[in-house]
Amino acid sequence: MLVEQKHLSGWIDALVKLMGPIGEDTPIQVVPDAHGIASCPDCGAAMERFGYLEARVVTLDRCRPCQLVWIDEGELPTMVAMVGRSSARANAQLHEIEELGRRLSAMFRSRVRG
Repeated sequence: MLVEQKHLSGWIDALVKLMGPIGEDTPIQVVPDAHGIASCPDCGAAMERFGYLEARVVTLDRCRPCQLVWIDEGELPTMVAMVGRSSARANAQLHEIEELGRRLSAMFRSRVRG
């Protein structure tokens, strides 16, 4: 599947919402990279390869001049799982920080009164 890079994160976010909750411990398998350097279907230049979310779990092909990203079969579900798991972990950390803030506030109030 060929997508414009500017739309990729929005599409992934929408798919994460459609799939429902993804746990912070959801296992993610490396997607084997089945080919070498691809050529851009638009301009014919060699596409550069990069790890999605700066990881080597999914290797995507990108044409910088055309701003196109090639997503191979089997990569999209893993990309969605990666974003969902990352969001779940961020939410868990946020809840921990909020709880710590509540505890610190309660401690501060009790010491001010006492």
